[in-house]
Amino acid sequence: MSYRQQVLQLWLIYRTKLCGRQGDALNSRCASGICRSSDKKCVECLVTNDCSSNKVCHTDNKCYSSGLSYEDACAADNGDAIDDRCVSGICHIFFNNRRMSQEALPEETPTVVVYFAKICGCTNDSHCPSNQACNSDDNKCYPYLRIFVTSKTYKGNLGGASGADDKCQDLANLAGLDGTFKAWLSQSTTDSPAESWSHAIPNRPYYLVDDTTKVADDWNHLTNAVNNELHHPINKNEDGQTVNDALRVWTNTKSNGNRVPNSANCGGWTNNSNNKSGKYGRIDATNNNWSWAGGMNCNWLGRLYCIQQNTNT
Repeated sequence: MSYRQQVLQLWLIYRTKLCGRQGDALNSRCASGICRSSDKKCVECLVTNDCSSNKVCHTDNKCYSSGLSYEDACAADNGDAIDDRCVSGICHIFFNNRRMSQEALPEETPTVVVYFAKICGCTNDSHCPSNQACNSDDNKCYPYLRIFVTSKTYKGNLGGASGADDKCQDLANLAGLDGTFKAWLSQSTTDSPAESWSHAIPNRPYYLVDDTTKVADDWNHLTNAVNNELHHPINKNEDGQTVNDALRVWTNTKSNGNRVPNSANCGGWTNNSNNKSGKYGRIDATNNNWSWAGGMNCNWLGRLYCIQQNTNT
């Protein structure tokens, strides 16, 4: 047999193994009844619905045991978008308990039974609705909590801690900001932000009022600036304008949210005299100095940090 005849014979053998050829039905040459149209080869599956219960169709077009049933998985494999089963529109793919993108799934056939599951969630802020951000710990979207420094400056008599809260809320209302705002301020050990504020949803991120500048990933990040600096200084006021002067902010509070020990607080934030003092932070800092950088006389002018409160709403 000549070389040309051998090539022709091999070609004919190859051609007869292709499905969807010679005018027959697309799948008629496949035992599985499934023909991959891209190369006319028979495969076990094209989509997960081609597999038996509790199995998924892998990228090698074979069925494998799944950690979840198809009905519980977020990825839709029957021709529609991969993310359409997720409210967030984002689907995580897990292969052997390791999360990866669909493009990064292994091409070779696994030799062992695998855990192959697809879970709804987010991987970055672009996956979340407006005014929400993605938390990397649980891959869920959480509404922003807004934080600003006051456009106004004040002497040490703030009307007590409650008077400082009122000043924050009044400025937030005038700026059209929703929610309850309180001053990052400590008068005693029991009214400090760490002790008295609600942390109903601990994973909510903190943003400046421009809704684009992230200050901290969550409460733990905000209150751990000693070891983990803020993403950005708290240097915009309630109207979103950058503050470049009068950089000191009345706080009497450490960066962990607790009151500065043995501290001065302008007589409970009721005194403007030069023989009283109070602790301050700096709006140009991202380390722990953002909250506590030193002390100054109560007749000096300082601003306030105002932070939206973290509730279930």
